[in-house]
Amino acid sequence: MADKILDAGEIELIIDLIEDHIDNLSKWRAHYIDIKKVNSAADLQKKSDKYNEIVKKLKS
Repeated sequence: MADKILDAGEIELIIDLIEDHIDNLSKWRAHYIDIKKVNSAADLQKKSDKYNEIVKKLKS
């Protein structure tokens, strides 16, 4: 394999692609954790109802 020296533009592009990939992985990880926390629509509804109750108490 021949050695190749990358110019600054190529290096910057590679760094940008790596940063984008890391950002996307972070988003997918957060999304996966959210899905894992909410196992069913019923759980989500319970959490939503509880949130609404807290908001009502705080407003009154």
